[in-house]
Amino acid sequence: MELHHISQIEIRVKDLIPNAQYYAGTFSWSINAVSEDYATIDTGTAPIGGLLQVPPDSIPIGVSPYVLVADCQATYEKALSLGAQTCLPPMDIPGAGVYATVYDPGGTELSFWQGYQPMGDQFQGSGQNPFMWLEKPAPDLAATVGFYANLLQWNFTIAPGVDDFAFCDSADRAVGIGLVSGERGALLRGNTVYVRVTDCEATCARAQAAGGFVHVEPQASHSGTFAVIVDPSGNPLAITQPA
Repeated sequence: MELHHISQIEIRVKDLIPNAQYYAGTFSWSINAVSEDYATIDTGTAPIGGLLQVPPDSIPIGVSPYVLVADCQATYEKALSLGAQTCLPPMDIPGAGVYATVYDPGGTELSFWQGYQPMGDQFQGSGQNPFMWLEKPAPDLAATVGFYANLLQWNFTIAPGVDDFAFCDSADRAVGIGLVSGERGALLRGNTVYVRVTDCEATCARAQAAGGFVHVEPQASHSGTFAVIVDPSGNPLAITQPA
């Protein structure tokens, strides 16, 4: 895993077991409970995922992408100096690493991870339904692009004739990043993670059978077919079937 790439997608849920069953049934992900309130997600390829059961009425559900960094404390302090707001200051997990979380200029979470050991690449999942895209609302697109360029050297491109969307993507990046402003950005509910699937309608059917529901029915997009499904805790996840 490369520095400054997304290394983990953590999903906060209300109840671990039903949500673990939901994601395993919907995506054929390998889910491994490592404690009463945490399970790892192995999609079969990087990045890894995690399910965190949060205490009721204290920590909201949601999705937090983790970025691999060399120095968590320094990255956290630099983020604050560039206009981020603190969420969780650097915290040590003995024997594992250090993590911290901030709110970026668009108001969405971004977490940093500094591991004490190199991240392994031994996966057991099917590899058929990987995390592949992250979209973040950016009310001030230029300011958010500048924030990430300075903090993580993410180089964004704005397509000609499109003034409300910037993207950061490359062949070596497992998860691309999009920043969305304007009317569409205002509709985003925090971080929106996309999963690539082979059959959008079949995935929606499995999500419903596993205890979730379909928020946006499958519809054509510029790159294929798109839908939004919601887990039993209320977390939306976008799915996309390439053309």
